[in-house]
Amino acid sequence: MAECTDLSISPSEAPLVAIALGSNLGEPLRQLRSAVQVLAQTLGIDVLACSPWYRTVPVGPPQPDYWNGCLIARTQLSPWALLKT
Repeated sequence: MAECTDLSISPSEAPLVAIALGSNLGEPLRQLRSAVQVLAQTLGIDVLACSPWYRTVPVGPPQPDYWNGCLIARTQLSPWALLKT
């Protein structure tokens, strides 16, 4: 069984969030980098890290490959406000 990392935070700290990102239409890498930039510039979101981008083959009907990644951030936004952003 994998070891769990203690991600506990004090009530005064903004919560950590992990956001999965993916795109396969248009210019996927440009869109993903732009999304990270927009999130990093949004008041109440502090982007701490971003994974490398991974190219994956789609499942289902013929379509372009996907580019996927994840970022970790701290946020003061509510879950709904973060989702809308």
